[in-house]
Amino acid sequence: MGRRGRSHGGHAPEGGPFARLDPVSLGGSLLAVGRRAWQNPVETANAWWRFGLSLARIAPEAAGRWSDREPAQREASGAAGRKLAADRRFADPAWRDNPGFFALGLAYLAAVQFTADLLAAGRGAAAADAKARLAADLMLAGLAHQLCPHEPGRAQARL
Repeated sequence: MGRRGRSHGGHAPEGGPFARLDPVSLGGSLLAVGRRAWQNPVETANAWWRFGLSLARIAPEAAGRWSDREPAQREASGAAGRKLAADRRFADPAWRDNPGFFALGLAYLAAVQFTADLLAAGRGAAAADAKARLAADLMLAGLAHQLCPHEPGRAQARL
């Protein structure tokens, strides 16, 4: 056919070849929120600062898990342990007892907070903000599953 019939490969001009992969424009919404966050350097820098501090606190907290304290004391001690215990995905005691799992859980929670901070720094259009939140939640849920796809208690028992 000539240039008129299929000049865009059968896609609408506004859609392009990737329109089928992202029909609700989650990626475009993430980019829009990212652009607005980039234009808000103070809040964006604060988000990065809080994220860095959260990551820096993980190693000392996890190292404290290697002490000879009883698991009941370990669970009750520290804000990080309480924060991890409050999330139902980390209900298995292995997430608090094993220093490696504990560090992974805290890193995940730090990434969740960092994402929320960046989304807040880039807010501006309600519809795009909601789509960006959905896209970020979907990506973080995938990350949570990849942290430890098996039950941590079983993995710890094998160690």
